[in-house]
Amino acid sequence: MLDLADRTYEAGDSEIKAAYRKLALMYHPDKIGESITQADKEVWLKIQNAYETLIDTTKRDDMIPVSHSMIGCLQKPMKSLKKPF
Repeated sequence: MLDLADRTYEAGDSEIKAAYRKLALMYHPDKIGESITQADKEVWLKIQNAYETLIDTTKRDDMIPVSHSMIGCLQKPMKSLKKPF
């Protein structure tokens, strides 16, 4: 979901922040508005958790063995979600 599949766990903070900002514009509850569903809220929480883990170098280093599978899971499109646009 953070669009980091082609990058290694060594992606820089700027790449992680850029991916997060892009997703925030699409999935942030304030951007979706009143039509937000529970699934939308869950995706936003996953985006936030992924960002908080990847942006903190200590947490990121702890996640190295599973970072690729975590990023891979976040890459899969959420077909059940409505795009706000």
